[in-house]
Amino acid sequence: MSAPVDIRGKVFGELTAIEPTGLRRGGRIVWRCRCSCGAEVFVPAKELRSGNTKSCGHLKKQTNDLTGQRFGKLVAEYDTGKRYQHNAVWHCKCDCGAEVDVIGRSLTSGNTRSCGCLNHAPRAASPDVLDGTRASALNSKPPSNNTSGVRGVSWHKQKQDWEAYIKFKGQHFHLGHYDTLEEARAVREKAQSMIYGDFLRYYTELTLFPPGNKKAGRPPANIQGKRYGSLVALYPTNRRVNTSLVWRCQCDCGNLIDVRQNHLQTGHTTCCPECRLKDRKERK
Repeated sequence: MSAPVDIRGKVFGELTAIEPTGLRRGGRIVWRCRCSCGAEVFVPAKELRSGNTKSCGHLKKQTNDLTGQRFGKLVAEYDTGKRYQHNAVWHCKCDCGAEVDVIGRSLTSGNTRSCGCLNHAPRAASPDVLDGTRASALNSKPPSNNTSGVRGVSWHKQKQDWEAYIKFKGQHFHLGHYDTLEEARAVREKAQSMIYGDFLRYYTELTLFPPGNKKAGRPPANIQGKRYGSLVALYPTNRRVNTSLVWRCQCDCGNLIDVRQNHLQTGHTTCCPECRLKDRKERK
């Protein structure tokens, strides 16, 4: 068996081998070493020669030093000394003024970007929401659990008749009970025309002629209520495609689709995709 190599005085990274100890780790002699920072550590000779250990650990600490670094709205101030699953916990200050302790890995991975204020920040309003009402919901299809096939009309199990109602701006308006579905449908459609009609006209005017809009150019024509084939233009959305305003339209089959205004006016689109496919099959 060969004699152990004497590495006394040799430098390995930040470590200088001072003397061998009587200890062995994994069959290897453990050396007492002095780091450039002044600390003394005990390291197996194999770890020194392979380069796996180059310091007492201060190099790793410097690499993971997050002091002063920004992560989203958080700025890491100091290491708290706490550990969670071997990860340092950092004391951070949020832009909102709050202070919070965060795991270092959560900061560097981007999982945590604030004290929590980002989660409670108000979401951007939908482009078709006005005065608390979503325009796209006014003429949408009935929900899947609707048994009547008519939005705002449902079967009342206790009274064994059809109940009509309408919702607008967060309020529920009861329209009465009726013996037949046709009666309830007629009442619901009348209420919808009275309540939704004025709102959609107002929404359309604001979309076509927004207040304070100083952009040059002629506003698009108001085609609300006009028919193009099987489609009726309900109201404009706030979207444009190649400068053409996009309108929410209702097909005679009941489907709602968004169509560019120039496609409606030129006859490019006259029905929903389902009706178009059905028409093609019938022609074959």
